[in-house]
Amino acid sequence: MSSIMEQTMDDFLGRKSQFLGGIAEVVQGWARGAPAKVTARRWGVDPKTAENVSQGVVSSRTLEKVVAAEGWPLVLALGESLTGQSYEEWLEHELQKARAGTARLEALAERSRVARGQDPRPPVAGPHRSFLPVDRRGGESDRGVGLRDP
Repeated sequence: MSSIMEQTMDDFLGRKSQFLGGIAEVVQGWARGAPAKVTARRWGVDPKTAENVSQGVVSSRTLEKVVAAEGWPLVLALGESLTGQSYEEWLEHELQKARAGTARLEALAERSRVARGQDPRPPVAGPHRSFLPVDRRGGESDRGVGLRDP
């Protein structure tokens, strides 16, 4: 039993380490090439912290400052690095899922109308039809709403 627990903890810590390593790698890339003093000023940290970042050492507090200073371009780079997918790719995937869900709902609505013996096309109100209460003889009624031809 303890070996399963140990293995689970090792797996978790390994994934956590990869996650944090991915963040450090991206942020380190943003610090590369610029002098520590310039980076420190831009991020609002001291030069030693900026130098640490350029070596891949990033605390959560420093990460907050870097993200606040760099904004969405860094957030998007972090997301792509950590998920292996760009925001645009993720968004396109979500749109495809939504379209597929809409198509399923439309098909279900059509099957439902057919099963109830209704015209599979949804009713359309227009100049030749109006939504008014009608009875079976075509006259107006207070029992419900139906379609009536003028």
